[in-house]
Amino acid sequence: MTFFNELDLKNQISKGNFSNLYFIFGNDPYLNKYYVNQIVKKTIKTAEEFNLHKADASTDIQQLYDSAAQLPLMSERRCLLIKDIDFDKMSKSELEEYLKLISQPNDTTIIIFWYENVQVDYKQSGNFIKIMAQIQKMGGSVAQIERKKEYDLVKVLCKAAEQRGCRLEPNTARHLINRTSDNLGILMNEIDKLCAYTGSGHITEEAIDKLAVRTVETSVYELANAISAGNSSKALELLNDLFFQRIEPVFIFSVLTMPFVDMYRVFAAESAGLKPKEIADDFGYKKNTLFKLERASASARKLGGSKIMLCLKTLLDADTKIKGLNMDARMVLEQTVVKLLYIASKGVEV
Repeated sequence: MTFFNELDLKNQISKGNFSNLYFIFGNDPYLNKYYVNQIVKKTIKTAEEFNLHKADASTDIQQLYDSAAQLPLMSERRCLLIKDIDFDKMSKSELEEYLKLISQPNDTTIIIFWYENVQVDYKQSGNFIKIMAQIQKMGGSVAQIERKKEYDLVKVLCKAAEQRGCRLEPNTARHLINRTSDNLGILMNEIDKLCAYTGSGHITEEAIDKLAVRTVETSVYELANAISAGNSSKALELLNDLFFQRIEPVFIFSVLTMPFVDMYRVFAAESAGLKPKEIADDFGYKKNTLFKLERASASARKLGGSKIMLCLKTLLDADTKIKGLNMDARMVLEQTVVKLLYIASKGVEV
């Protein structure tokens, strides 16, 4: 099954060549919502209160039939937005009702199934595939929107800052991404906050460090970077911040393990002459997580193979203590971070 990507959907919208049926999903809810709103904006010029109907899983199927059949008012088209319908959880009879809805398109109504909070795992779901296939059979468009890569995110953030009367340099934009997330919705909220704080002029790294909120995953990856660099004060500061946020030590530990696994994979693969993209393909990393391997590569070069192996052994021992011996998770985590710092500095176990 072939899907539209972001560029395909963007081009279709800009040309005004709209389908009557859409299925828009992907791993960036912000972009999914953005393109749904773009379709609405381009197709409904007046009387939006009459020509736009928003529905979700709580909406009765008969209401959807009625809305799809309704004629637009003072507009060429109307839109029916159906959000976060989890077809996986439907009975056969319920699914048939939606397939029937899709099979009776109205030339003046655009029906858009779109996803913000429900994950669409179409490879594991026959129901989602049936819906997508029926939409395509009826001449509709199925679009899978992926998170933007860092290069594209930087351009979007710099442009967004400029539109708000501020200036954001590319390197500073990368600092914002590294500190927070590659989720565009989170990043745009941070841009709004930073521009309101700055007023006009340059957004600085100092302002980002002061205002931008780290995600837990970002904080833990920074912790791993601080450990690999042997920066004990930074590592312990980050660990204390996580405890202050009341993040469960077991969760911190589980996330902390992953950067060291990444380092080992990258070190072994690069020793064999492979590049980050090849490593990502071999180990099944998603396209938008390639930056993690690039960071892991830099950290792996700092540590070297023997230190990485000692770190993994230390993490395995800690995992056994937490899960097998029921020891206090916070105490084990604190001891583990100190041991990892010692390995990074001295190259031997404590």
